[in-house]
Amino acid sequence: MIEHLSRLIAKSLYNNTAEKSSSEEIEMLQYGIECIINILIPLIIIFIYAFLSHKTLDMFIWFLSFILLRNFIDGYHTSSHFRCIILSSFVGILSIILISNMSTAFFIFKILIIVLLFTAFLMIGPMLQNQSYIYMKQSLRKKAIWTFLIYITSIFLLFFLNIQYWTSLYIGTISACVLYLIEFLIRKYKSNYKTET
Repeated sequence: MIEHLSRLIAKSLYNNTAEKSSSEEIEMLQYGIECIINILIPLIIIFIYAFLSHKTLDMFIWFLSFILLRNFIDGYHTSSHFRCIILSSFVGILSIILISNMSTAFFIFKILIIVLLFTAFLMIGPMLQNQSYIYMKQSLRKKAIWTFLIYITSIFLLFFLNIQYWTSLYIGTISACVLYLIEFLIRKYKSNYKTET
C-alpha cells in the first residue's frame, strides 16, 4: 500500500514538471517518499500518545536522541513497511511509558548500562545494512563515540541539575542500543547457522 501510494505521488510530482523523467528518477523519488511515510506514520502515532500523556517535549527529546544515535550505530530493520510502522510505534509508545515511570533510584546502575552498551559498540562497530557503505564505517564509529559521550555527559548534567529530561535522553539512547543489539544477535545467529550447514 505504501509502495503504491508513494509511486502515485512520485509520478504526480514528475508529471507536474516540464522536464521528462526516467523510470529510475521516479523510483528514486518513490523510495524517498516511502521513507518519509515510514517515518511520519509512527511519529504521528507516537506524538498523539505523548500529547495525550502530557509528554510531548519528552517525546521530542527521546525521538531526536534516538534517531541521531541510530543513524550512527544503525540496528534492526524490519522486512516490510507495515512491520516497520508497527515496531516503530511500539518502541516509541513503550519509551514514553518508560520515561513517565523512570525513577532516579539506581541512577549509577542506569549509567553503567549505557557504559556497557557503549563498550559493546566499541567492540562491534556500526551495523551497516548495506555493505556498499563499508567505507563509512570508521566515520560512523567516530560520530557514534562522540554522540555516546555527549549523551552520557548530558544525562549526568541533567540529572544533577534535577532536570527531568535526562530520562528522555536516557531512554532514547537505550532504545537505539536495543535495536542495535537485536541486529547484532540476528547476524550472529545467521552466521552460526551458515557455519553449521
